Amino acid sequence: MVSGADGVFVPSLEMGIQPGRLRPDGSIDFHDRDLLKHVVAGDVLGTLCPPTMGLPGRRVDGREIPAVAGRPLRMTFGRGVAVSPEGQVRAVRAGVVALTPTGNLDVEDHHVHPADVDLHSGDVRMEGSLVVQGSVEAGLEARATGDLEILGQVDGGR
Repeated sequence: MVSGADGVFVPSLEMGIQPGRLRPDGSIDFHDRDLLKHVVAGDVLGTLCPPTMGLPGRRVDGREIPAVAGRPLRMTFGRGVAVSPEGQVRAVRAGVVALTPTGNLDVEDHHVHPADVDLHSGDVRMEGSLVVQGSVEAGLEARATGDLEILGQVDGGR
């Protein structure tokens, strides 16, 4: 007997903070950590893979062992994404990808950064509005094409 695989979302973007971005000269820019995943309308965010049914088996006495089907994926989608019948997930507007641990996926044009802009987050750049709930540390940058609100200090940053 082979159990079925659960449904999954396979992102087409590298999720999470990256260690830095390689510059053309071979050095690494540690300020560009790719915290926010920028997309434009039409970009593919990933693919939904449905659960599989599994395969039944047989016991040594010949009785069948029923297959255990995979569980469906529990994921919700905001107004900024569309899902095709084939399971392809696309952005319907420009912004940044918002994927929560509970499985909510959206593309938003307003982002709240809940911490300082520091070497952990890297520079934070946004097409749209940005709220930084902390400070912008020395040498780092918070940039937005829309409204920019910084609730902390700007200590040598931009």
